[in-house]
Amino acid sequence: MLTFLKIPDVAIGAIAAAIIGAGISVLTILTKDYWFPILTERRNTKAKRRQTFRKYANPLMISSIVLLYRIKEIFYRGYFLLDISPKNYFNDYKYISSIYRLLALIGWIRASKIELSYIEVEKTDDYKYIEKAITEFEKSLADGEHIEQSVLENLAEHWNLPINSLQKEDKNKLGVNIEKIIDEYCFKEKVEIPLELSEETKQNLAKAVSDLICTTIKCSKVDKEIINETVKTTIKEMSRVEAWIFRDWQSALGDMMIKKASNDTERKFEVIGFKEFEQLYTSNEPEDRKWIERIDRLFRNLDVSLNDRFDARTQQFKNIYKATYGLLEAYSKVNTSDIDLTGDALNKLKKL
Repeated sequence: MLTFLKIPDVAIGAIAAAIIGAGISVLTILTKDYWFPILTERRNTKAKRRQTFRKYANPLMISSIVLLYRIKEIFYRGYFLLDISPKNYFNDYKYISSIYRLLALIGWIRASKIELSYIEVEKTDDYKYIEKAITEFEKSLADGEHIEQSVLENLAEHWNLPINSLQKEDKNKLGVNIEKIIDEYCFKEKVEIPLELSEETKQNLAKAVSDLICTTIKCSKVDKEIINETVKTTIKEMSRVEAWIFRDWQSALGDMMIKKASNDTERKFEVIGFKEFEQLYTSNEPEDRKWIERIDRLFRNLDVSLNDRFDARTQQFKNIYKATYGLLEAYSKVNTSDIDLTGDALNKLKKL
């Protein structure tokens, strides 16, 4: 038989007190040395994140507003972008400052991204809202997939080819492959667009593209006579004016537009002023010219009165306007800025 020791009640009380005391000591150590530092760090990180949002909210909102007004002007009085406009001080200023306003916003976005990269960013609702708005802005500059689809659809219509049965993924792939063929033909003759190709090469390009579509949808090839009859129209369809600013280019252009902030600001970075940008814009340095040329193509000789189909930049600017407004609205709604935009002020800017 087992014999149990009988522990006096006083001893049991002492043991219980010792266990409770030890537990409290362990809990105190965990709270002081583990949980409290974690909670403090989280609060500090949240405060830093909020502070970073606030530091860049004001310049981002101001840059968004001035860009919105300039895009409005381009659509109603954009004569200064055309090659035929008089080369005077006013038109030169308008042209260069239009480029500056877009690049300034790209620069502020880049600066805020770099500074936020130093902080562990929690995916709060506010952060997600702003992140989505920035993504839409970047997409408006870089995304030309819909142009490839438009080219495909219009070519198929001219050649009376049924492509509606194709799945979306297959249409996207076909659009990309058509773009590759166009690039190959232009590269061989060292031209930028199919309209600049020789007449014989235009016909060969039209046949190559029509054959590709027919092979993909498994139908009879288009007669050569029809290809030659429609070549002027189809080559024009393939010669859309495009000036996409790809995402990596946006990062590089943003880097070009920012510098270390002066000591009298809390920000680590700031965007260069118009004076510095004008010097950069007129620079003859090959590296500077390369990046200026990439953004300049978006504005050069833009005539918004042309059919959207043939100059993709017109629709691109409409998309940029919408995305810029979305960015302004996002920063306004999360209340990270000292700029207080009323509902009326936002509504006036909403419509291009």
